[in-house]
Amino acid sequence: MKIPLKNVRRRLRTVSILAFGGAWFAADIPHKLVRAQETMAGAYQKGLEQRNAGDWKSALDTWLAARQMPTQQERPDFGIGIAFIELAVRQNAPEYYAVACEMYLRGFLEKNLFKPKNEIRQEIERLAPLLREKQYADWNLSLSQNDSSLGAKMRGFWIEKDPTPTTETNERLLEHWERIAYAREHFTKASNTAYATDDRGLIYVKFGKPDKSKKGFLGTNKNESRNWVPIDFEIERQIDTFNTLPEYEVWRYSSLPADEPIIYLFGNKDGAGSYGLRSGVEDFIPPRAFSKRSTRYTGGFLPGAVLQIMFYAELRTFDPFFDRRYRELESSWVQATASDPFAQRLSPSHNLLRGITAHYENRDADNVAQKQAPLDRSTYEESLNPINVAHYQTRLLDEKDQPKLAVTAFSFVENLASVNAREKKAPIYQLTHTLIVRDKNWRETDRYADTPPVSYDNVSLFMIEQNAALAHYTLAAEAFHLPDNPNPDTLIYLAPIAIGKATLEPKPALSRNPASLELSDLAIGVAMPAGVDSALFPFHLIPADQIWRGDALKCYLEIYHLALKPDGVAEFSIDFRVARLERKGNKLNRKEMVALSFNFDHPQRRAQEGFDIDVSRLKPGVGKRVACTTRSPLSQ
Repeated sequence: MKIPLKNVRRRLRTVSILAFGGAWFAADIPHKLVRAQETMAGAYQKGLEQRNAGDWKSALDTWLAARQMPTQQERPDFGIGIAFIELAVRQNAPEYYAVACEMYLRGFLEKNLFKPKNEIRQEIERLAPLLREKQYADWNLSLSQNDSSLGAKMRGFWIEKDPTPTTETNERLLEHWERIAYAREHFTKASNTAYATDDRGLIYVKFGKPDKSKKGFLGTNKNESRNWVPIDFEIERQIDTFNTLPEYEVWRYSSLPADEPIIYLFGNKDGAGSYGLRSGVEDFIPPRAFSKRSTRYTGGFLPGAVLQIMFYAELRTFDPFFDRRYRELESSWVQATASDPFAQRLSPSHNLLRGITAHYENRDADNVAQKQAPLDRSTYEESLNPINVAHYQTRLLDEKDQPKLAVTAFSFVENLASVNAREKKAPIYQLTHTLIVRDKNWRETDRYADTPPVSYDNVSLFMIEQNAALAHYTLAAEAFHLPDNPNPDTLIYLAPIAIGKATLEPKPALSRNPASLELSDLAIGVAMPAGVDSALFPFHLIPADQIWRGDALKCYLEIYHLALKPDGVAEFSIDFRVARLERKGNKLNRKEMVALSFNFDHPQRRAQEGFDIDVSRLKPGVGKRVACTTRSPLSQ
């Protein structure tokens, strides 16, 4: 059932209030009106002064009022948007969050985005840790060329990350600024990042709080060194000259998608230098501690190697990674002692120790686990029950040859947290699909909502006009818990219990040229579930990329601009192919498995054809490709 747009927005407004602590209330916050003669730049500066004086509410209200200024005035809106969201999040003021997101994103659309240029450059640097290298280079190139598309790129970056696209609040954007605020307060041993924090701030902004952490000072456990070095005061004193007791902090992320936990190690370079991200334990040891000259007064024991096994011993309980390395070092020391059972202590050879150290340094420099890490992680999005959203686009032409786009959405809700403990069953829920349409600048132009009946198996169809100016489509799915005896008048006040989304890749519209033969996209899938009103769908199937063995593969195709013969009949044929795709190395092999041809006579210039293909003999689980070609004998 389709929901009128005004009702959709009413429901979304209410959900925002319940789920996000009054986000919509921000629109009604009373604020001081800015004097007519005051410029936008003046309002921006005034807000900064109020903020710096500790009056953060007045600062936010001043900037809110500045949004009402006439558009012809000079508007440094980008700077205000940055300052507003930064201050609102730092003060933990959720009543301002919705308007903070709006102001921040709106700033990217201003004509004077590059005035001053420094602000947009700083924002690119703040986003750099979340970007791919190619994306970062592209943004900087656009900045250097004053490319007006840069604002749309940056705006779209955040819109695509929004976990709840149907609401006014972008939780991922707010989470980003919350992390920046936390990092600025807690990671202050240096200020070398774009956030004016040490390197812990950079990792924290990307991934949030680590799953496990530990901090302290390395080299404090003298008992470990005495396991390998004779108890000799002078030798111990000489080794201690290289032991700066470096401060360290180690983080582990176990929940990131990688083959093994991802570890980040922070501390002082060479034991006493600048504080930052370190490649490995060896970075805490002064390089001179590994030189042969350092053994002059240590009885032949390499100070760097002694510190190395001490440091790994102190970290071995944190993660198996450090324990494995400790055991490797332990083995080399034990073997050295075993080679001369009459010696009190023996150190492994200098060459062996340098070889082990070089091996570790090379492995750490090429950290495979860190390279497998995603660009960022949203702990907010991970907290939501996910909905798997599948979608299919089918391009058509209507009776007036206007391009149309049929978007079929299918969602599967899993892992619902709310379960009736007494009856041991998942809650009854109502699913809503929403299709949001935006232009090339990511400004919303329209949205469509549909709540499919239970008999439709969570399938919705949206038929929309395909306009070249409409460049971005977002499909959202929300599940709402229904009480045992739902009251239709109160359903719009429910907050979602599961959320999913998908981004649709835009496709060029079909040709309207009446002299050119044109085809719709080939729709393939399965039979409609019982109880579905087929009249609501332009094709009598549910699009799918997988079918059960034994089911018929249903196909649907529309042909446009057929040439009529003198007798008023159009002749055409459809060649249909199903091929198996097998990849061998970089080569993709194609083996034809089904080949069919259909010949048609049709009394009109457009035709609609549906047919079934028996694929029951095809081997399941193997990738297939379906292709369809239409031919007309009149050289079309």
